[in-house]
Amino acid sequence: MQEWGARHQEETMRLETETQFSEHGRAMGTIFKYLRRKAKRIIFCGYSFPDADIHLKYLLKRVEINKGKTPEIIIINNHNGKPDIQAKSEKERYERFFSSKERVHFTDRSFEQFCERDYMN
Repeated sequence: MQEWGARHQEETMRLETETQFSEHGRAMGTIFKYLRRKAKRIIFCGYSFPDADIHLKYLLKRVEINKGKTPEIIIINNHNGKPDIQAKSEKERYERFFSSKERVHFTDRSFEQFCERDYMN
């Protein structure tokens, strides 16, 4: 009986994992379709664009390739006391990733400033 319980638990865990991946895949597919059709501008607010975030980078590169151009990219990720080396590193990651560097724009605004005021006005 114990063997059946262990196998049942293992099978349940496998199905839960497969369900999570399929739900993630559907969500990514929906986001891709929306960005590909509608996105003229993408605003990153409070996000350092780490090299390890391969899922987002894959999605964004697909959008860029399928649209045939880089959407306008706006980065709002400053804060008081942010070391220059950190800001430079973040800027390099964004510029290295997107094909059209001239469409990547950095602001001196923080997340808090973005929340206090509508950025687009």
